[in-house]
Amino acid sequence: MNRHVAIMASMVLGAAVFAQPAEAQLNGLPVYFNPRGGSGLMLAVDYGRGVNDDAGKANTFAARASLGIGPFSLGGGIGASDVGGTSGDDYELQYMGNAALRIFGGGLLPVSLSVQAGIGILDISDLDTKLITFPIGIGLGINVPTPVFSFDPWIAGRYTLHRNEIGTMPRFDQNAWGVSGGVDLNFLMGLGLHVSVDWESISEETTAAPFTGLASKPFVFGIGLHYVFTIPGLPGVPIVPGI
Repeated sequence: MNRHVAIMASMVLGAAVFAQPAEAQLNGLPVYFNPRGGSGLMLAVDYGRGVNDDAGKANTFAARASLGIGPFSLGGGIGASDVGGTSGDDYELQYMGNAALRIFGGGLLPVSLSVQAGIGILDISDLDTKLITFPIGIGLGINVPTPVFSFDPWIAGRYTLHRNEIGTMPRFDQNAWGVSGGVDLNFLMGLGLHVSVDWESISEETTAAPFTGLASKPFVFGIGLHYVFTIPGLPGVPIVPGI
């Protein structure tokens, strides 16, 4: 009897979670791309907010780091989002990592193209729920230098696999297609500002019938600050930081 009650409770709580689906790599934040890449260590702080009901209108705070070596970059981050918990306003920790490769552009070329893949993990302990996302996509960026800063708009499309683990329910997956875009402002001394939006269409498909995740189209907004530390000796380190 207790087992059946636990299963039913997991299903009810799971439905509440899917009303606020795990968006992007860090819940409540856009999937950020840097098509231009660059050498050095980038540190960033972010704030994100779900715009529509499908995004849950959750607040998210995060910190990220990325190391660029020529056309390659590796990144990771940690965030806290108020999407989980039985009280409705608990902040849950989440983690992400990604890898990117610039396949065209950079240097003096104004247009850059890159591919990126990553993973995001949100573990809502008091709901016995783990949501994992695997995004992979391609991004296009344009570099517009000025005497004071560089203005870098970008746009990226992606496919994302959403993996859902809820209590004793069978694990099931959902497919999603999304697009994110934004603008980076990089100043001469390495400090920068970034703004982005993200929209995703998550299917109702499931790999564990009769259970199913709800179809949704979350839309989120993100803004933050970043700083790039140049590391002498790395390939492609610019003469002027941030350019």
